[in-house]
Amino acid sequence: DDDTAWLVNKMAALLPVTLSDPDGMVGCDAVLLARLLLEEQALDEGRSNGCRGKYGSRFHPSSSSLSNDGTTTRRSGGSARGSRPLTVGEISANWNDGACLKDTLRIRYNIDRKDPVPIIKERIRDHLECDCSSGRDYA
Repeated sequence: DDDTAWLVNKMAALLPVTLSDPDGMVGCDAVLLARLLLEEQALDEGRSNGCRGKYGSRFHPSSSSLSNDGTTTRRSGGSARGSRPLTVGEISANWNDGACLKDTLRIRYNIDRKDPVPIIKERIRDHLECDCSSGRDYA
């Protein structure tokens, strides 16, 4: 699906940074990353839709997200300046180092002022146990 291909491409490009979780629960970083990417794209308000070039066409929604007259649909009151989704390189360089996005996201996406990672881990385990008991195979 073209509407989600950009997300799959960006997640795939950033997969190495999500494999760095020291406790072995890889999915937690991926959940935080997916939420960041979706929120960033929403804040962009469609300005990057249909980007062209080596990376723009892979890591931003397609121009099919454009309206019939070629303009993007934006929420009222949005600003066209100073906001764009983080690039793959920016996220990769700052996931664990620099701005330490991973830790920042754990604080931003808190659940009742608590670290969301234990809850994410529990949900992943529940999902895996449910799929294993149903005989579902992901291979």
